[in-house]
Amino acid sequence: MALKINRLESVLSQERWEDYDEDVSFKIAALDTEAYQIALERARRLIAREDAGHSLAAIRVSSNDVREHDVQCQLLSTYIVKDWKGEVLDEAGNVIPYSPENATKLLSENTDLFVWVIATAAHVAANAKKEAQETVEKSSPGSSGKKSGPGKMKSAS
Repeated sequence: MALKINRLESVLSQERWEDYDEDVSFKIAALDTEAYQIALERARRLIAREDAGHSLAAIRVSSNDVREHDVQCQLLSTYIVKDWKGEVLDEAGNVIPYSPENATKLLSENTDLFVWVIATAAHVAANAKKEAQETVEKSSPGSSGKKSGPGKMKSAS
């Protein structure tokens, strides 16, 4: 049985520009991006550790608590939403530039965009895997084993 190590991530882009609507496009990374997955797992462990001291009989909320949605928005804006182009406006109608902080605010306030980013990042990941599989399956032309090029050296006469 043969084992393969297949790391085509460096060859194939894990980010794509995707149109959200006719006015705005986002550069979206694949949902299975390693840094995002590590950060998500860490956030879940921290939430579980924080919640371990609570019981269902006495659920309390403190000022230090953070909603899971807010954590997800922060992770998506750091590791998945890489850029945007088009008119992304603040409440005063001013164009705001891309930054992870601005992306966090945008995702927190727009549930439809939040869901679209996750679905699109999953689609980017699926397409990247499909492209990687197609690249692996392409056969390269075989070699006859014969030497090519000028077969003989010229004598210095």
